Amino acid sequence: ADGIAMGSRFATTLESPLPLHVKTSISNPHLDGGATESDTIYSKNFDGIPARVMKSATSIKANAKPTPIPVVIYRAIEAARKMNIPLWKAIGGLMTEWEKMYIIAQFGAATTAIQSATVDGDLDKGVQFIGQTMGLINDVPSVDELCKKIIREAKITSRE
Repeated sequence: ADGIAMGSRFATTLESPLPLHVKTSISNPHLDGGATESDTIYSKNFDGIPARVMKSATSIKANAKPTPIPVVIYRAIEAARKMNIPLWKAIGGLMTEWEKMYIIAQFGAATTAIQSATVDGDLDKGVQFIGQTMGLINDVPSVDELCKKIIREAKITSRE
């Protein structure tokens, strides 16, 4: 391979700021036979940007269909208010750059669910981004242990 994506793997290390409960859920899911990439959902309905999330009752509901436009606008305005962005900028952006602002507004509207999972560790209310490699993650090592394991396995594989 020329390269690898390791975001999900490093997110489940001891040093990662992700709550331990979430790391444990990713690495040790309560599923018969363990987790697979089928235990994730790939969609753009949640926040407007194609992404993969952990399958849960909340993520299934959030990805079932695109968020209605009035809800997106309302949540975007609420998010702008929380970040002290003037209302006229949020509305002006929605009116002049609709497609771009709609995606940004969807993402802004999704921040509460993202924070619930990634900051608060609440997978019942939140939505957790995760790669399809979720089914291959079965521990929560330190970054040092993970890097040593990757190097060791790469050396073994390169000999084969």
